[in-house]
Amino acid sequence: DDGSTDDTPSILQSLINKYSPKLIVLKHRRNLGITQSLQTGFYYARGKNIMWIPTDLEAHPDEDIPLLYHELAKGTDVIVGYRKGRADRKTFSSKFYNSITSLLFGLKLRDMNWIKGFKKECLSALHLRGDWHRFMLVMLHSAGFTIKEVETQWYKRKYGKSKFGYLRFPRSILDLLSIWFLILFSKKPMRLFGALGVICFSVGLVSHIYLVSLYILKHTQVRPLFWFALTAEMFGIQFILFGFISELIERVSENITKVVHIIHQDRIKNPINNEIYLHPHNNVYRESSISTKSEDID
Repeated sequence: DDGSTDDTPSILQSLINKYSPKLIVLKHRRNLGITQSLQTGFYYARGKNIMWIPTDLEAHPDEDIPLLYHELAKGTDVIVGYRKGRADRKTFSSKFYNSITSLLFGLKLRDMNWIKGFKKECLSALHLRGDWHRFMLVMLHSAGFTIKEVETQWYKRKYGKSKFGYLRFPRSILDLLSIWFLILFSKKPMRLFGALGVICFSVGLVSHIYLVSLYILKHTQVRPLFWFALTAEMFGIQFILFGFISELIERVSENITKVVHIIHQDRIKNPINNEIYLHPHNNVYRESSISTKSEDID
């Protein structure tokens, strides 16, 4: 429950009373958005397979959940639905976004941001922040997981209101470029910064050789070109040094990640988005850590 202001809390309370402990219900104290909601859900997921379906009923659970599960049961890593009969105002932007994604990552899918199902081991490849839920398939594809599409029926939404705005479009493109940079160069930053450094330094060096030749042969100086060459060489050196520093930072980051995994292994899960755990047989929200031995915190 992502900070709902309607009857969602009371409905979820009745469901947790009926279906606990199979059902886990979590509530954000305020609305945090799709990415943080997925992050919280993935963090507490206990099953072998994970599915994500919107609750506005543009996707029909009775039709789509069995369809996704059937494909996962056959061994597919990631199964994605694409909308048949889609008739909303986001069709053009979705096609453009899919084209850019295909160009940058070689991932050719008809619908990047619709219902999904994947194995739990896929979670290790997902790094969610901001609005990066749109790029889950890109991350999974880059990690080597197999992705398959199936056709699903699109229905006009029955609940809620679309929060799609035109500002989200340029933001998505910028986020997509960020993902592209991180996937291609985050583990080997010297490949980017080193290449830029070599290019800049080479341009400056060639320009200086030309200036020296010009001075020796014609006793002429070109001051603007001299300052351009000097600037290019300085930028080249800085890019190369920045590449070395980035490599060191990446090495430290990998070591920290390993240490964190060791420390938190088999530990009780602590809240990551200030979420609240909903207890069964009680209409009052009470905080707790979620585990088989969770205790109330008054």
